Amino acid sequence: MNKIIYTLLTIITFSFITTNATAGAEARGSRSCGVWIADKVDIIQSHDNESWLIGYLSGLAIASDKNILFNIDNPTLILWTDNYCRNNPLKQLYDAGIVLFYELKKQKGLK
Repeated sequence: MNKIIYTLLTIITFSFITTNATAGAEARGSRSCGVWIADKVDIIQSHDNESWLIGYLSGLAIASDKNILFNIDNPTLILWTDNYCRNNPLKQLYDAGIVLFYELKKQKGLK
């Protein structure tokens, strides 16, 4: 029961943060990887994108009950996403997050 409550609170909190952070703009996750790379020159946009990514991965980890983020730091996650987005500029940022989630799940031997 506690897991369900925590998951719901995480989703609600994440939705609130995403809505406020992107008021008047498209949701961060629906931005292309090309925009992720282009935003690197704007520290605020870049930070917002990176925060969204970490929150998205955290939400996926909680919802799936897979601790993919154990023993990995944020700069590593961001660097992986930089590389993915350079190679896949037409993909959406949420696509990068999902691919990274499954990559980490596989590396950590989680089913």
